[in-house]
Amino acid sequence: SQTLLPGQMYELDFELDRATRTWSATLNGIWICRDLPLPGTSDFADLAAQWLPGSATHSHASFTVHSAEITVGRTEP
Repeated sequence: SQTLLPGQMYELDFELDRATRTWSATLNGIWICRDLPLPGTSDFADLAAQWLPGSATHSHASFTVHSAEITVGRTEP
């Protein structure tokens, strides 16, 4: 379990492997889930964030998440 504190910077990275139909995530470079199966829709749903574009001289950008929850399971139609 990881407690995210308001005002702190965290790096959350997602990896999606459509060939194996799995996804993984790291928090500050530490795996928090790895090679989890994609749901039947092969997609993520209900992901929202505030986007803060990076500068023109950097290839990376960032976004701010005020609240996040990651769950894996079936969704009802």
